[in-house]
Amino acid sequence: FNKEKLSLLNEILDQLVKPCKEVLLYWAGGYNMTEIAQKVGYKTEGVARKKKFFCFKSLLEWLESKPRIL
Repeated sequence: FNKEKLSLLNEILDQLVKPCKEVLLYWAGGYNMTEIAQKVGYKTEGVARKKKFFCFKSLLEWLESKPRIL
């Protein structure tokens, strides 16, 4: 990545609250929902799956409101 892309990625990641950031980064890193639940401290993989869904949805909505980023 060049400096501009890294800066943009940091701007996007800064929009996420810590739990969302953790879940989405683990998910992007290839961890399954059971592993993510264990790492983040959720009771079940279902909780991790729901959190990922809502966080990803929130991130997509934020990105859609920022056409310059897309």
